[in-house]
Amino acid sequence: RDDNEEKAKKELQKYQKENENEKEIALSEFQRKGFFSDAQLERALIKDRKLKTKIRFWHQQEGKCLYSGQIITPVELLTNSFSFDIDHIIPRSVSFDGGVNDRVLCTREKKDQKGKQTPYGFLLNGNGQGFDRFKAMVNANRLMSKGKKKNLLFMEDLNNIETRKRFIARNLVDTRYA
Repeated sequence: RDDNEEKAKKELQKYQKENENEKEIALSEFQRKGFFSDAQLERALIKDRKLKTKIRFWHQQEGKCLYSGQIITPVELLTNSFSFDIDHIIPRSVSFDGGVNDRVLCTREKKDQKGKQTPYGFLLNGNGQGFDRFKAMVNANRLMSKGKKKNLLFMEDLNNIETRKRFIARNLVDTRYA
C-alpha cells in the first residue's frame, strides 16, 4: 500500500510538471507568433483572467476554433479576447467534468449556437465546419490528449437514458474516489 501511495505521488508530480511545461510552451509560442512584448502580454493577462487558459487551448488546437475551422490569430485573441470563449465539449450538466480534457477554445458565436449539445450533434445538424472535417482536424492534431480527442469525437445521443446512466455511474465512482 505504501509503495502504491509513493507511486501515485510520483505520477501526480510528473503530471503537474508536464502540465506546467505545456502552459509555458503555449505562452511562449503565443507571444512569439503574435510579436508581443512581455508588458503587452502581462497587461492582457491581467485584463482577462481566462486568457491564460484560452492561450493554452489555442496552442492545443493549433490556433483554430474546432467548431468552425476558423484560424484564430494571436493578435485577434489578445486584442479581442471576449469574442472567444471556453466551451465544455460534453455539457457540464451531463458530465460534471470541468477538466482540461472537456474544454476547448471556440468563437463565442459557435459556443452559443452549440448550447448543450455534443460537437457531434451540433456539427451533424449542418452547423460549423461539418463533422467529417472536424473529425479529420481532431485526428490530425498531435497536441491534444487522447482523453480530449475521445470527448470531441463522442457520438452517442445524450438524450438516451442508457448514455445518461453511464455518466451518472462514472460520476458516482469519481465522487467515491474524492
